[in-house]
Amino acid sequence: MRVRQLLAFLALSMVALQAQAVRELRMGSPWPTATVLQVGAAEFVKEVDTLSKGELKIKLYPDAQLGDIQALVTGTQTGTIDLTFLGPANASVLPIYAAG
Repeated sequence: MRVRQLLAFLALSMVALQAQAVRELRMGSPWPTATVLQVGAAEFVKEVDTLSKGELKIKLYPDAQLGDIQALVTGTQTGTIDLTFLGPANASVLPIYAAG
């Protein structure tokens, strides 16, 4: 009987793992779609998809669709946004890089 329970548990675990095989992340960007920075972000998304063999998908939101720079930073810190693409000049909005 224990062997049956173990086999049932393993079978259910494998189904659950297969169901979670593809993970989708949201990535916000303040850059307009036609800018070089946004084109680079789109290339990053394609590269992640290729290197992960489709197991990691990134949904890109350009043109500040998820909010301005501060909203993107706050969303990333609180977990409502998975990734944010900002320029180096925006580092001052992050506490770790703040002067002082």
